[in-house]
Amino acid sequence: MFGGFLGNPPPPTALSCFPAQAPVFTGGFSGVPASSGDSVSLGGFGKQSQVQAYERPEDLVRQAIQRGVQQHLVAAPPQWHSQHAAPSPLQVLIQNTTSSSTEQQTINASPPPPPLPPAPPLHTWEGLRHFFKEFWASPFNRLFTLGALGAFIYIYQGRQQHRWRMAEMQRRIDSNPFLRFWNSLLPPSR
Repeated sequence: MFGGFLGNPPPPTALSCFPAQAPVFTGGFSGVPASSGDSVSLGGFGKQSQVQAYERPEDLVRQAIQRGVQQHLVAAPPQWHSQHAAPSPLQVLIQNTTSSSTEQQTINASPPPPPLPPAPPLHTWEGLRHFFKEFWASPFNRLFTLGALGAFIYIYQGRQQHRWRMAEMQRRIDSNPFLRFWNSLLPPSR
């Protein structure tokens, strides 16, 4: 039922966007498709019917372009398609000149001031104080130092808590006679 993505091809009358000067066929009807230049007549009625043959769209476009070009050539001034000799060429004179100029300016500026001499080394305590002052001025150094100090305190507190628990356990063992006797029978773990 459908001849493709968009359905059947359009009927010949739908191609009305092309000029009406497309080939018209008048003459006998033989049941064979009419070729260009043939005419189709409806027998016996005495009237001739003008029927446009179904042609490919490419042929219709080509014919429309040919008609447009012919109309344009007819409307063009006669000098365009006359066979007269071409006018003499124009004489063009080119006068080229080149010039260049350079300007060089030298400005004697004063030389930059000499760099300051390095500061003399500070004594032991003054140098150490200056180092810590510069070290503490950096936010990254402060963060690292405080983080390391916090980790050290956390580890030290865990070790002291473990030592206190072991000392408390040993005190309980020493205060209980049964545990002291049992501990004396077992070999020492260390």
